[in-house]
Amino acid sequence: MTTKNSDDRESLRPGQLPRDAVEPTEVVAPINFAREIQTYWFLFLDKWWLIGAIVLVVTLLVAIYVLSAPKLYTATATVQVELHDQSEISDKESDAQTGLETLNTIVGKFKGRRLLVAVLAQGGLLSSNSATLVANNITASSAHGAAVPADELKLVKTCEKRVTVALRRNSRLIDISVIYQDPGVAAKLANLFVQEYLRQDFAIKSTTSKTVSEFFKAEYDRLHQKVQASEQALQDYEDQVGTAELANPQNDEILGYENQLPLAKADMFRFKSAFDKSLAMGTNVDELLAYTAIASDPQVIAYQTAIAQKETDLIALKQQYREKNPKYIVAVSNLADLKGQLARKVLSMRDQIQESCRLPYENAAHTVEGLEAELAKSEANSKAKSLDLSLKRIRFNILAQEAAAASNIFATISTRFNEMTASSQMAPAGISIIAPATPPAEFSSPHVVILPVLGFVGSLVFACALIIFLDLFNTSLRTVDAAESYLCLPVLAAFPELKLDRRDHQSQLVVLGKNSRPADRELFRALRACLSLLSKEENRSFLFTSSFANEGKTFAACNFAASLAQQGFRTLVLDWDLRRPRVETFFTGQCKKIPGVADVLENRVKLTEVAQVQPGVPNLSWVAAGSTPSDQVELLSPKLFRKLLEQALSEYDRVVIDTPPIQPVKDALLIANEVNAVITLVDGSKTPRKAVAKTMQWLRSANAPVAGVVLNRVQRRRSGSGYRYNEFLGYGYGHYGHKEKSLAGKA
Repeated sequence: MTTKNSDDRESLRPGQLPRDAVEPTEVVAPINFAREIQTYWFLFLDKWWLIGAIVLVVTLLVAIYVLSAPKLYTATATVQVELHDQSEISDKESDAQTGLETLNTIVGKFKGRRLLVAVLAQGGLLSSNSATLVANNITASSAHGAAVPADELKLVKTCEKRVTVALRRNSRLIDISVIYQDPGVAAKLANLFVQEYLRQDFAIKSTTSKTVSEFFKAEYDRLHQKVQASEQALQDYEDQVGTAELANPQNDEILGYENQLPLAKADMFRFKSAFDKSLAMGTNVDELLAYTAIASDPQVIAYQTAIAQKETDLIALKQQYREKNPKYIVAVSNLADLKGQLARKVLSMRDQIQESCRLPYENAAHTVEGLEAELAKSEANSKAKSLDLSLKRIRFNILAQEAAAASNIFATISTRFNEMTASSQMAPAGISIIAPATPPAEFSSPHVVILPVLGFVGSLVFACALIIFLDLFNTSLRTVDAAESYLCLPVLAAFPELKLDRRDHQSQLVVLGKNSRPADRELFRALRACLSLLSKEENRSFLFTSSFANEGKTFAACNFAASLAQQGFRTLVLDWDLRRPRVETFFTGQCKKIPGVADVLENRVKLTEVAQVQPGVPNLSWVAAGSTPSDQVELLSPKLFRKLLEQALSEYDRVVIDTPPIQPVKDALLIANEVNAVITLVDGSKTPRKAVAKTMQWLRSANAPVAGVVLNRVQRRRSGSGYRYNEFLGYGYGHYGHKEKSLAGKA
């Protein structure tokens, strides 16, 4: 089989890519979440031993802890907080925020170390000397040599962790819980917490009330004396200055002028406005007639009536006579005289109006000037007197303010002092016991049910997370579905890790069935069937390669060739890996470098002379790599391989070629397009998927007829007497026919 570009490849050296080859790129398949979930499911099934080991270890540790841990009992005392003040003086209710702050304050007091130490001392668990030192935060040796014993200090720290004070939500109830080894001691300590709190709270309130009362009494006396002194000083000053003078701080004459002056200025501005408007009147008679004062004059009205009548008569004469007629001329002259009289009358009235506006304006202006002069004179006369009076008023106001401030403070202190006196005579309100603590019947820790359940669930989650974490760093193609999705190529077969004796070379031929399982033999028969169904034409030459060494290509090629021989085809295996030959070792168990492919390519022997017939496998022959050639570059050319392949196909029905891995060297790419089918072996346990993708891309660039891939060392799990590989497409092989045979035997 040849292609049109095979001649171009003959000049390539081993390890070189064809000129039309492109750098491989990674093929990214779309994410299928359902398949991803199934993949992890089968991954967990494969790692069941790790999950079981982690769960077992954690469960045993939890069981040991539950059995060995001391039994602890929890006793709880419940108290209710009284928030409302019982005093008759103050009846104001505290708001929600104040109430919550009060509750939190009480909870904080219950959590204090001083209260805990007092309770332990009352319960007989702590000595009085140690209680005093711990309450004062003295734990190490002091200057006097006093120190808290280590066991008692440890007891205090342990009890701090085992005492819980919780405020119930939306209520005024507080639960004080104490955990201890003895149920009786736990109940006793819980009740002592309440009793000791009441005792300390009463002592604090008593001391505080006494101190505050003494303070308010001293302030009451001091402020009372201060108020009396301030009032006496104010009274003495009033007697000295005079009450009437202080009450009339401003001159009446000045006030009169100040009251009259704005009115006079308003009249002046009003008269000035009227005068300015009269001055704005022009000499146009028609415009002047628009003023009401002029138009409403009787004489003006008479003139306007006469003029209107004359104009009417003139219109009638104009229709009867010409303009030069004496009657018409007389009528025109009379009309002009009337208009002149009207104009003189209107102008005369304008002058009268201006004069009537001028006189009031001038009088008002004189009045304003007089008032301003009198006001200035009065202010000048009373300036010295006003300054002296201002100083007296300032002194008086200061004394009055001091007296008022002292009186207000005294009133506040007096009210508070009376409240403190009344409150000291009443019983203090704090907390009341709702439910005292009783010795519990059952222990609360360790939790016999909860801890094992949490340990089991936690270990299971941790084991699954660990498996997923480790799986993230495994980039190999471990499943058929992953390989087909990533490479976009069919998986021809999936080989598990077969348990073979490497020292016995005869056991390597699995298809013979001497030491192999039926399911293992079926693997290569399935591979043979897949390759026969891939193409409509008959495939006679098969090339096996891989990305790296030790991926099982020689093992797969030889067993595949044996399966073809069992089918009746004369099959030849060629070892094209001249650098690290493996075929001779596979069939004989040793490498003597007998004559083989290299010798045939150098024309030292013929192909039929170096073909070795495999004993025990009819129709199967193989050719070793041969002696080490002097010039491998010339021998590995596509032209020599084509000639060798033609010779082999003329003598045999099927030819299987074992080639070197593609990543280290590129020898297989030079001859990949000369065969009918190329099969790539992939180690599903370690080969990175990116390396496999590069290998497939290089094969496509070399126009190789890639038939598919074979997954080797795929993980499997036992199911009955057969094997099932971790695929969700159901790849699996069982003992076909055994069930029927056993049934027939029983019958």
